[in-house]
Amino acid sequence: MDHSHEVLLDINEIANSLREQLKIKKAFSRACCIYRVPERLRKLNEKAYTPRAVSIGPLHHGKENLKAMEDHKIMYLQQFLGHNSLVSLEDLINIIKENETKLRDSYAETIDLSRKDFATMILLDAVFIIMVLLKMEDFRGFYESGRSDHIFYRPFKLVDVLFDMSLLENQLPFFIVQKLFERFSGAANPEINCTLTELTCDLFKGLWPDWVKEDSWKIINPSGVLHFVDFLQKCQQPTEEHRPAKKEVFLSAPTATELHQSGVKFKRSDKSPLLDITFNNGILEIPQLKIYDVIEILFRNLQAFEQCHHRNGDTFVNDYIVNLFKPKAEYQES
Repeated sequence: MDHSHEVLLDINEIANSLREQLKIKKAFSRACCIYRVPERLRKLNEKAYTPRAVSIGPLHHGKENLKAMEDHKIMYLQQFLGHNSLVSLEDLINIIKENETKLRDSYAETIDLSRKDFATMILLDAVFIIMVLLKMEDFRGFYESGRSDHIFYRPFKLVDVLFDMSLLENQLPFFIVQKLFERFSGAANPEINCTLTELTCDLFKGLWPDWVKEDSWKIINPSGVLHFVDFLQKCQQPTEEHRPAKKEVFLSAPTATELHQSGVKFKRSDKSPLLDITFNNGILEIPQLKIYDVIEILFRNLQAFEQCHHRNGDTFVNDYIVNLFKPKAEYQES
């Protein structure tokens, strides 16, 4: 075999290999909204982005340290079906199957799971989310699982689960949770007289009380919610009149010391949202934010989501964080 023939075989082999990959891989959809955290952010504090108790969605699915919760998901599915005689397991699976393409397109990478395994994972995780929301509200009958419920019988485990539901890499598309919730509530369970958005708000206002307020859900259009991290971002979105003009101008806010030295007075504002900062007649009014250690989890995941998803748009949380957490020297008292 001459050298030219060997080269031709190599080229054909590479070409065939690439064609096979092209059949599998596809360009990311415009529906993409769930991302892995960029390494430059992750290396700053990996624990802030990594689930500790439960995997939600495919990005951490199958990890050994999270497998204990899989049996719990089965238990919640049993309870879910037991409370709704109008919907069969086959009905739920069919909902997932009908939306498989849209679900896969929601993730910023190709999900290497078979159709069967993917549908099973989505169903178990979506039902798990719904049951946690209902149990948090303590609807009649949903809390009565006693010592067998290793989440609600152990408060510290519950806190871990709630934190995990706030992580960018640990998300399901909101629309599929909404579809299953709609089949579960209504005539089958008339005591559930609130929306999924209200339940989501109630869940996170307990976890992040300064960030999520009692009526946050009223300003959010459910059809526009992508997932829980997106919901949390929308809880503090500026009203239209407070949105900055879209200009390609990058400015850095003066430090507190610089403002004070120039005669600006500071005043605590009782307004909500937290980002509603106003400046009138030399007085800078800033809503109070209580800083505690776990707030870093919220801020880091919101920041990662904005940097991955809102490349040229709504990065108001990132802007807030950048100006709030300036180096300590910049905030020293004059």
